[in-house]
Amino acid sequence: MSATAIVIDDDPNVIMALSELLKTLDIKIVGKSSTAQEAINEYVKKLPDLVFADLTLEHSDGLFVIKTIRNISNDAKIIVVTGDVSIQTKQELEKLGVMTIVYKPFSSLDIKNAIKNELG
Repeated sequence: MSATAIVIDDDPNVIMALSELLKTLDIKIVGKSSTAQEAINEYVKKLPDLVFADLTLEHSDGLFVIKTIRNISNDAKIIVVTGDVSIQTKQELEKLGVMTIVYKPFSSLDIKNAIKNELG
């Protein structure tokens, strides 16, 4: 099954590495963003099957992006890729309906399991 995704992260190296990994998993990258506004615009234009979002972005945070995407589509499949391991952040994400979190540094198996968790 081929799916589409956008990758949102403030680190261009993470965007590149995650995008390359996703391509090997037959996930088509339809957008890449490093800022909140870019990310929201990409989501609205492309309506991807998956959203890979970091919580730290240029001039904003990923929680704002996730809240906005949830307002657009409550069914959006969001995978958070972050280095933030705090219980408070995890609880905030759960309130927003995000159940799949991949912690940095991640492995290809972590990403495969996250995709399986979201897409079945």
